[in-house]
Amino acid sequence: MRPGVLYGLPKFHKPNIPLGPIISSIDTFNYNAAKFLVPVISPLTSNHYIIDNSTAFAKDITSLNYQNPVTMASFDMESLFTTELIVNNLDISHLDKFGLDKVHFRKLLELTAHHSVFSFDDCLFMQTDGVAMGSSLGPSYANAFLCHHEQDWLEQCPLEFKPLHYRRYIDDTCLLFKHSSHVNLFLDYLNSKHPSIKFTCEMQKDNELPFLDTMVTNNNAITIIAMASIKIPIAFAKRRKEETYRRVLIQTKGNPVEARSPRGAPRGPSRIPPQDGASGDQGRTLGGPLRSNVPPAG
Repeated sequence: MRPGVLYGLPKFHKPNIPLGPIISSIDTFNYNAAKFLVPVISPLTSNHYIIDNSTAFAKDITSLNYQNPVTMASFDMESLFTTELIVNNLDISHLDKFGLDKVHFRKLLELTAHHSVFSFDDCLFMQTDGVAMGSSLGPSYANAFLCHHEQDWLEQCPLEFKPLHYRRYIDDTCLLFKHSSHVNLFLDYLNSKHPSIKFTCEMQKDNELPFLDTMVTNNNAITIIAMASIKIPIAFAKRRKEETYRRVLIQTKGNPVEARSPRGAPRGPSRIPPQDGASGDQGRTLGGPLRSNVPPAG
């Protein structure tokens, strides 16, 4: 067993190449429990808005043929927690197939979501909110929550700014609107629907929008360019990755709130309490100047 390891994944298609925080959870104490729960939750994780991969997305969006200009945008869900929703919407008969009742199912969900421990900069931290990007449960949690709500949200949306097209991969959504002014109206509408979530938005720039590992272009007709076909000089890409990594680590240590993951992890990590007999100020969070008394993972 070992703690999770926090690292950053560069997003080369985003401005300034930000890092997305990822927690590698392989061999952690709750890793197998999280994997076990994925098929248990699966009945709640699909609807007709979901796309399975970038190939399916490309086929879907390039089949559209709008007579009037449209505005493209992508929405990303920042925070999420759905334990009660998942517990309350799974039938007992389905849980019986896995030898579970709702009491034990809830305990397993809390164990895998609330008690993840990870290391960063030779210190240990406990995740107190959300589900880590890198956890086996992350995609299932996001899909379960959104599949439960998005149908109603779209049906109840005022027609004056309702999107023309809506497709989602886990918590990343691609939308088409009649007019650019509708984007922020819909964003505000979604952010008013549930206290546990917050969506952010990226609009098209120069008729282009990065989504998944593609670049969507909108010049009279919608076309797709695979990111793999965009060539970046190897030396430049390596140098840029190293520079970005150093910069974001410095930002993370200076202000932990800015390091939160779009998928809810890690946000405001809590300090591991000191061992018996140790001074309380020996621990620290990502933003503090002091070393943790907890020894680094092997």
